[in-house]
Amino acid sequence: MAIKDLIISILELSSVFDLYSGALTDDIKVDFDDGVFTDRNTEVDFYTKSSIHHFIPKKEVMVRLFKLTESEADEWIEQLQAEERMFNSEYQTMMTQVSMGGLDE
Repeated sequence: MAIKDLIISILELSSVFDLYSGALTDDIKVDFDDGVFTDRNTEVDFYTKSSIHHFIPKKEVMVRLFKLTESEADEWIEQLQAEERMFNSEYQTMMTQVSMGGLDE
């Protein structure tokens, strides 16, 4: 209720200085569940799930979440792919060693 009263007061004051010329009405609704106020975790969760289910490209997720340019997102994707190739290579080497009799510790 206080926010509604504040909005009405701002409109009334604005109309005195000819900054607002619309109707002054009590028909103002304040809804905090309108999706405008989201925390960072909710945003990350939304984009992660959207990407996993192939609703949005990973590159677009990076652009939106991290405010990257298209070229910066391309660089990140290349770096991530290189890291994944390195991990897969190391994993494959370890699995080969395990299948040949174990790892030396």
